[in-house]
Amino acid sequence: MKTETKERPCAKGQIAWRILLCAALALACVVSVWGGKGSIPTWDQLYDWAGISVARPAVGQAKGDTRVHFLSVGQGDAVLIEQGGHFALIDAGPAECAEYLIGYLDKVGVQQLDLLVMTHPESDHIGAMPAVLEHFFVHELWIPNASDGEAPAPGLYQTVLACADAQNTWVTVPVCGSPFPLGEGEITLVSDGVVSRSDNNDLSLCLRFDWGEFSFLDTGDAEKAGEEKLLEEGWPLRADLFKAGHHGADNANSQRLLEVIRPSIAVVSCGAGNPYGHPHPEVLERLAQIGAVVFRTDQQGNIVVVAEPGGQTQVYTQW
Repeated sequence: MKTETKERPCAKGQIAWRILLCAALALACVVSVWGGKGSIPTWDQLYDWAGISVARPAVGQAKGDTRVHFLSVGQGDAVLIEQGGHFALIDAGPAECAEYLIGYLDKVGVQQLDLLVMTHPESDHIGAMPAVLEHFFVHELWIPNASDGEAPAPGLYQTVLACADAQNTWVTVPVCGSPFPLGEGEITLVSDGVVSRSDNNDLSLCLRFDWGEFSFLDTGDAEKAGEEKLLEEGWPLRADLFKAGHHGADNANSQRLLEVIRPSIAVVSCGAGNPYGHPHPEVLERLAQIGAVVFRTDQQGNIVVVAEPGGQTQVYTQW
């Protein structure tokens, strides 16, 4: 009996597909290893050229469920807390940073804000807040009790409130101890500030964020009176991460307060070459004495502190 052996056909389409797959794998290796060098594009550039929108951290492939972003907004404050897909923004920098701030929030995946906090009504903290309220849906806005104070930017303050009203944002003057859940973490008001006609910085709301073993403290621009009240309130102040008060000014960040907080990481939010000399050398020395590692937006750009589920922290920076 004659046996006929037939070879398995290999279609031209299969050959072409294999060649295309090999070329794609080779391209992926080139971009991953040499992307950004010479004329070779990065993955982000390829995504942009292809018109693909990808929600990703703006400071590298940071891992973990909790991130605290200190945005480089010049001489001002804008701090984004991210936990499990939920977001809270503390202050919004000066008006001139509005486009940059909104672009950054878009890039890290913010579609709405659970909480927006006005620590106090100064233009370097609320200048871009109307733009934020118009661009994102904000569930709740916390404001200080400034009724007896003289707002340094009354027109801007009223504009923020008008934007919140137009967007149906719930506006709250929180009381000390007020908690706000953010994903699996919690933001707590640990001081509601000091009403003073001579110094609006001491109106600053002071906030604490806790997630598992990780804690973060933000005192806005609180100075001597504000810090003394914060210490008198009696809330736990020990924190892993601390935003230096009043952009690192010497009339804030007292030795007594820093010894109570004892942060391992401190971030100074200030503008390069600012006319106030922030951060002051005395404050940097105090932070060094308590063993804090200092990061500065004027020198390192955006700073993201990532808290890992196991309690470890990592810091990423990017201009």
